[in-house]
Amino acid sequence: MNSVEFFLTLTISAAFIYHIGMEDLAGATLGLLIGGIAAAPLGAWAAKHFPAKQMLILVGFVLTLTSAYGVYKAWGA
Repeated sequence: MNSVEFFLTLTISAAFIYHIGMEDLAGATLGLLIGGIAAAPLGAWAAKHFPAKQMLILVGFVLTLTSAYGVYKAWGA
């Protein structure tokens, strides 16, 4: 990630927040923004340090777990 991408993303995010207003920026939207900001550097670091096959297995495992949790919650448990 270079500085141009960082500042472009920062500018787009600021414009997004400005246009929808802070009062509408709550709950899931704020969680997605914070999660994306936190996950991007972690994902870049992991992509640099782990082999592609290992990353694919890890991503598949995480997606399977989160989907299983969603199904579990949807069934009312």
